[in-house]
Amino acid sequence: MRPDLFDKKLNQDKIYNQEESENPFMGPVMVVAMVFILVSLFISNISYMKKNPNMSRIKGFKFLNIKNVPITFDIPQKVVDNTVRIDKLANVLYANKKVIYLAYPKSCPQTAGYLKSLENLISQNPDIKLKYYYYPDPQDSMTTVICQKPGVTDCIQNFLFQNCGNNACIVNSPKRQFKVISNTDAQAAYDAIVENLNW
Repeated sequence: MRPDLFDKKLNQDKIYNQEESENPFMGPVMVVAMVFILVSLFISNISYMKKNPNMSRIKGFKFLNIKNVPITFDIPQKVVDNTVRIDKLANVLYANKKVIYLAYPKSCPQTAGYLKSLENLISQNPDIKLKYYYYPDPQDSMTTVICQKPGVTDCIQNFLFQNCGNNACIVNSPKRQFKVISNTDAQAAYDAIVENLNW
């Protein structure tokens, strides 16, 4: 290293050390600042949790429950075109608000318990009645899919059976979209319904 460059670096180190010695409180100040930021974030998190009780608790913190944010799927235009007003379940497609659609076997005790719990939760929330129609659709071994339009097999009844036959669904009729929700956990289904009130 050239002597002049070495002297320059040495002088810079001296200046830095001198500034550091002239600011003995810099370290403690930084620590206090970091503690303040962490406390502020914690308080903010607590406030957010109080305003958003519909969350999952993990070790004292709450995070959005991914089960309550179902994926949105489109109802194909072909299904809409192949559905006429007299088709079974056409009222789901042409409803003027969202529909909670539940296709379920008539003789299943687990499903009966799920439905009872879900209906009890729904009955306690007047906002759901304003935003949704509730459509339980009991099935048996004799249930058949019949599209009224000649030569058509993919009307709304068939579409819902294929996509919601083993699930519960929220159907947004005006948007021609639907989301799949839990058909075994009534609380999870209810939470998803509430999450999608304004969808």
